[in-house]
This record gives sequence, structure tokens and C-alpha cells, in this order.
Amino acid sequence: MRVLLTGAGGFIGSHLLRRFLRDGDHAVAVVLRPGRTRTRIDGLLDSVEVIPGDLVNAETLAEPVHRFAPEIVVHAAWAVPTAKNRNSVEHAEHVHYTISLLKLAHAAGASHFVGIGSQAEYGAAADRHQTQAAGQPSTLYGTAKLCAGMLAERVCATVGMRFAWLRLFSAYGPGEDPTWLIPAMCAKFMAREKPATTAGEQRYDYLYIDDVAEAVHRVAIQAPATGFFDLGSGRGVAVREVIERVRDLISSALPALPIGFGEVPYAADQVMRMEANIDRLQEITGWRPQIDLETGLRRAVDWFRRVHEQAIATKEKPNDRN
Repeated sequence: MRVLLTGAGGFIGSHLLRRFLRDGDHAVAVVLRPGRTRTRIDGLLDSVEVIPGDLVNAETLAEPVHRFAPEIVVHAAWAVPTAKNRNSVEHAEHVHYTISLLKLAHAAGASHFVGIGSQAEYGAAADRHQTQAAGQPSTLYGTAKLCAGMLAERVCATVGMRFAWLRLFSAYGPGEDPTWLIPAMCAKFMAREKPATTAGEQRYDYLYIDDVAEAVHRVAIQAPATGFFDLGSGRGVAVREVIERVRDLISSALPALPIGFGEVPYAADQVMRMEANIDRLQEITGWRPQIDLETGLRRAVDWFRRVHEQAIATKEKPNDRN
């Protein structure tokens, strides 16, 4: 299959790229913005066709995308959501970028469109008993994702393309944005500092990034996989438990580091429960999560520890002279 991937330089997109390249069954092209960091995909770009450009000016991508002639488009590009920008107008602009990409892909002959959505589309209704229903997002990020998915579904129905949209819950693993929970906790604990956190009573659905990539790959290549899907582990875990596990993995041979649970108040719109309903995804694709939380956290912590140690070594190296 010929796959066009956006967002390949990001956390999710970089792992999707690795998955599509792994079996050697796909020709892959990636859209990369000039100046975009490529650290996560070093060593992979020789195996793909790189289309320089930006969805802000989608018309400039028309010729190279048409020449590549994708069959499947996997859209993972989006502004990274953080605690500070979840209500940024920038997210609303991505609705337009999504539809521009879809129109461009259809004109180039693509017949399958797979988009990466978010649990934020549900707002406070993000648990397995209420998901799959109409969303009530509480942030501009969630609203923009919801609008992008619904509009893309209608456009695909109009032009005769297969549509699939995966509402991703809490993905984690190597390459995460450093401001997200697990890498932020790793940084604090490795610096032997006490993190200030909420009480940690929220129950969130964590899915290791390799399982995320496998699920998206299966949806992309399986024609019966259409419509909206939840993508998570199907099981909520208390944030407090995740933080304590990360702490124990980092300081297992030392006295337990203190954690400032309750020192940060909950936000006014705090979502307390996020749990995916993965029944439909499993039934249609046969996908099942393979990495349990303990294994996934251990892999993630080991990766962050290596990055931390390399950063220290690089910083100290110029002064290490005879």
C-alpha cells in the first residue's frame, strides 16, 4: 500500500512511521514542515519519500502528493496539546488543515482516510459507559478535534472515501512531550526533587505507544474499519498510582522520594475519569493491547533515564579535559 503520513516528526507520528516501515509492505511518504525537528525519526527518512511543506499552504503540496499517488492517508499532524495551550485558537485552525488535506488526498486518488482524534472530544463523558456518543468537549482542543473528525466523515461520505477516526486516550512511551505527566515526573525524580501534583484521584486510560501504532496500522489497512473508534487500554488507572510507580522505578534502590499529592488544586473543568471503550475496535480489527502498564512504564522510564544521562554527559563533556 502507498501511505501518506502527516505529523511524522511528532510523538505519535514517529511511532506510526516505524510501524508502517517495519514489515516492508508499504511505500511511505511523509509531509514535513521545513525547520521541523526530526530528532524522533533520525535514520528513517532514507526509507521514505519526504514531501517538504506545510498544511497551512496545502496547495503547495498538490504536485508532490499527486505524484506520490497515495492510497491511504494517515493524518497525525496537530499542535501538541499542553496544559497551557488546550484553549489556544491554534487548534481551531487545524480543522481547516484537516479538510484541506482530505481534499488534496482525494484529488490525488487516495481512497482511505485515517485521522488521529482525542479523548478530549468527549470532555467529562470520557469513560467506557458514555463514549461513542456525541461529545461534549470542555476545551478548544477537544472541540477542534471533534469538529475535524465530524467534518472529515461527511467529506469522505460525499466523495466516496473510507473514513476512520481513532479517539486516542493517554498514549505514553519513548519520545513523549516533556511537559506531559510521565516525562515530567521522571525529570523531577531523577533530579531528586519533590513534584507538586493534584491529589491524583483521576482515573485515566494509559496505552503504550507501540500498541497505539499497531492499532492505527490495523485500521489503516483493513477496509471494514470505518467510523469512530476509541483507542486506549480499556482500563482506567489512578494518576496517583502511575506517579508512584514511576517514582519507584527510578528510585527503587534508594529511600522513596516524597510526592506532593494535593499541592496542586484540580482545574475547574478537571475530567476525573477517562476510560476507552475498545470493544468495537477489537471486534473489527482483532487488535488487543499487548503491553501492560508495568512493562510500558518500565520501558518509558528506562528511555527517559538514558536521555537524561546523555544530556548530562553532553553538558559536562566540554569541561572534561586533561
